[in-house]
Amino acid sequence: MAAKGFTFPSLYSFPPFFTLQPNHDTRAKQLNEWCDLICAYFRHTGEYKLDVNEALSQELFNNQRLNRKLDANSARAILDELARRGNVEWEDAEKTRCLVMWRSPGEWAAKLYDLVQSSGMTDTVCTIFELHSGDTVAGTEFEGIDETLLRKALAELEKQGKANVFSEDGVKF
Repeated sequence: MAAKGFTFPSLYSFPPFFTLQPNHDTRAKQLNEWCDLICAYFRHTGEYKLDVNEALSQELFNNQRLNRKLDANSARAILDELARRGNVEWEDAEKTRCLVMWRSPGEWAAKLYDLVQSSGMTDTVCTIFELHSGDTVAGTEFEGIDETLLRKALAELEKQGKANVFSEDGVKF
């Protein structure tokens, strides 16, 4: 999960950033900075899945230049804050793996519908595969999108009456 070309904020070079602060106001600001950093990092890398144990030894949570890293409890506290904000969904009860949504399903839904309209896909049937790996999405933000997140975006469009998802693999806009 190395982020070639990603520029970390200046706080990433501040050793106390890697220890959750006890003061409520300071901690709230710190959590906000971590949340922004994680979303920006995942947006840059195009990744959606995070394994907490693996991430603890990787650059996002481990600044080797400073010899500082988050501990597992701090990482989970930050990810819990992201979950509270709607940017993380835990995949297991032990909170070891999660889906990181740097854009909400509603935002993805709006972008997907814009793509559908601009590419002439309205009133056509397509597969879920086509929406994350097909020619129409090649070179767009949807190329390689996590299927779980894509299905959440489609559910939003279905609620709005802009899509009809049928079987496990088909959708009509």
